[in-house]
Parts: sequence; C-alpha cells; structure tokens
Amino acid sequence: MRCFFHLMDGTSAIRDESGVEVDDLAEARAQALAEIREFRRKFGAGANDRRNWTLTATDAPGRTLFSLPLDSPDLR
Repeated sequence: MRCFFHLMDGTSAIRDESGVEVDDLAEARAQALAEIREFRRKFGAGANDRRNWTLTATDAPGRTLFSLPLDSPDLR
C-alpha cells in the first residue's frame, strides 16, 4: 500500500505528495518513526517550535492511518 507522511501542527501542514510503498501498517509505523528520528537529528531534539506538530500517516485515498507527535518522549 502507498503511505503518505504529512507534518501537521493544527493550523498548517507540510504535505507528502509522493509517499512510500509499504507492505503493511507495521512497516508504515516503522518508516514514520525513522522519519521522525531523522527530523530530530537534522533540526535538533529540543526545538520548541514543534511542540504541537504531528506526523500523520494517510493512505492513498487520504484516510488517516495513525498520528505520532514529534515531541513524544516515547520516540527518543
């Protein structure tokens, strides 16, 4: 299935227009966690301007599969 990872803060969004192909939801979640870790590595783990941001995964028709907050301590 094709999965799209959008960064959202409640008022604006950075939309993933190309997406990635994954076998299942578990692989999509693993890919999302890798994207969040890369984002943190690139922009720093303590950036206050992402307190309300989430990575929201959707399928091709646009249905939300899951959302992960970028600042969740569980993702460190």
